[in-house]
Amino acid sequence: MIRVLFCCNILLFNLIFHTSFGASTGRKKAFEAEKAELSGGALKVADENASGGYLASLDKQGHGLEFVNLPEASKLAIRYASVNVGTISVAVNYNKAVKVNIHSSGTVTGSFLYAIINIAIPKGAKLGISFDTLDVALTIDQIIVGKGDLGLPPDIWNLTPLPVTTGPYSADWNELSRIYTVPEWWREAKFGAWAHWDPQSKPEQGDWYARGMYMQGHRQYEFHLKNFGHPSEYGYKDICHNWVIDRWNPAELMDLVVEMGARYFMAMGVHHDNFDCWNSAYQPWNSVNVGPKQDIVGTWEKVARQRGLRFGIGFHNSPPRVWGQFMTVRYTSDKTGPMKGVPYDALQTIKDGKGKWWEGLDPVDLYGSVHDKKNPLHSPFANQFMWRVDDAITKYHPDVIYFDEAAGDTLMDLGVKMGLGFLAPPLVANFYNKSLKWNQGKMDVVINLKCVGGRYNSFKNNPELIPIVERALVKSSEGIIESEIMAYPFQTETSIADWHYQTGQKYMDAKKAVELLMQNVSRNGAMLLNITQHGRGDLDSEVIQICKDIGAWLKINGEAVYGSRPFEVYGENSVCYTRNNGNVYATLLDWQGGPVTLKALRVGGATLGKVLKVEMLGSNLPIRFIQDEKGLTITPDGLAEAQPGIFDQSACIAMPGALDYT
Repeated sequence: MIRVLFCCNILLFNLIFHTSFGASTGRKKAFEAEKAELSGGALKVADENASGGYLASLDKQGHGLEFVNLPEASKLAIRYASVNVGTISVAVNYNKAVKVNIHSSGTVTGSFLYAIINIAIPKGAKLGISFDTLDVALTIDQIIVGKGDLGLPPDIWNLTPLPVTTGPYSADWNELSRIYTVPEWWREAKFGAWAHWDPQSKPEQGDWYARGMYMQGHRQYEFHLKNFGHPSEYGYKDICHNWVIDRWNPAELMDLVVEMGARYFMAMGVHHDNFDCWNSAYQPWNSVNVGPKQDIVGTWEKVARQRGLRFGIGFHNSPPRVWGQFMTVRYTSDKTGPMKGVPYDALQTIKDGKGKWWEGLDPVDLYGSVHDKKNPLHSPFANQFMWRVDDAITKYHPDVIYFDEAAGDTLMDLGVKMGLGFLAPPLVANFYNKSLKWNQGKMDVVINLKCVGGRYNSFKNNPELIPIVERALVKSSEGIIESEIMAYPFQTETSIADWHYQTGQKYMDAKKAVELLMQNVSRNGAMLLNITQHGRGDLDSEVIQICKDIGAWLKINGEAVYGSRPFEVYGENSVCYTRNNGNVYATLLDWQGGPVTLKALRVGGATLGKVLKVEMLGSNLPIRFIQDEKGLTITPDGLAEAQPGIFDQSACIAMPGALDYT
């Protein structure tokens, strides 16, 4: 769609601009660069592909051009060509110049891009474009000024900072923590399912494929070379294009999620690969335009809500992860061998796509322009990241959004300073305020951010913020369960196999999944479990059965999980405690059927009085018990029968018992 619109605009401009210096269409007006006043030695250059047959060349510092007597406008588009990455300077009526980001179109003639900015232009104003200090060379075809939509695709490299939606939540950790309350549905849910699925799933070679395929010597690079070709010729954009999802049955998969007992579902919005899995307004490399030609997030959202599940979207495209880690390895080449020095496809430009399947798409929008790892939060990608998140939450109204990123700003990973830092508070405030509009004023959403205290603490320079941030959101961690009962709810993410499908992968069994769930719930947490899909969208029969076994266990023992709260201690040895509806639940994670003494349930405990009754959930087996100063010793009268509906009966070793007490 973008390619057609882009070409149509070029045709329209050619028809108009060949006959007029200032051609107007509705609320926009175009001005030819070669008819502006050139200064500092700037030259007029012939180009048969230019709208007026000529370009203005600004190839040395001091070169500039000036347009005069412009109409009142609030938006400016500059049609340019360049082989550089950097900025140019734009000033209205000789006021302080603003810097406009540009990148390579592949040549200085014949191949054009648009740089679009919001800028106030009074009626009759002068507008200057110059090659100033630290700027880069380019040629300019023409400018378009107007109000509102100029009829062009959005320039995602010159977006303004995202304004925070108005509302009671301000972009300040202290203020956020003062009024935010975790919604009741989250406290009740405890268990979520995740579809960590995107084009990186296609090769079925595990997680981070979009990075490893560009690292000579990496196993994913070697696989790519053998099965797809050299990454200078067949890159990640081609993986996206050829991602086929013909075995994806979202309704069937969501039925399995429900059967597994999950109460919320998380869709992959965008991973570190920078490919959006929805109809994205600010990323043309998305699943509607490229590859499957389907709105994956929108489809997940529909089928999840039809089944009464809460819906979430995961965003992994934070500036440190993408701009700092994934993009930079793509600007290299092989260091040895026959392709030594041949640039990988990330250095291709929009010009290189002419006549190919990706004609009209700019590789820079997927791969970024050439840059180093420095200052990812201050990159032009940072504003784009914020707008893309806002676009998704506006379209799909998620109940929870997750970020694979630190809430703070001091964590180092692969040589990149990680964390959302100053971006996190406005990100949180915008989501909270916007959600109030679709939830009729009720705070009913959750946001997950990582590294709030703990092993990978991202608030080392300001530790006083840790308890404040813990109140402002639901902190999360990947595979690390909290070591104690937490004052505020948290989430742990884990995967039933590799995060992205790996051929020959081994699966976590149902018993282990239940153990991890109970270890989280007993500490005031929830667990988000990734169910790893094939690249084409289906699941292995083994993982389907594991999900069903988890669900069968929860169907019997769910009262120890859903809506529960921690007991005075989270557990002991291989026992997890929870409480719910006036009962205490002891889940024995490795019970072999004999007598068990629960030391925490001794006579004289802090909150537990006299135990009146002990029973095993899902069983009529009589339980004898003795409560004394050593604990509560329970002895079943016989062997527990197999729990119905569970194929792998090892999951039944995790057996909750309910205790009624005074």
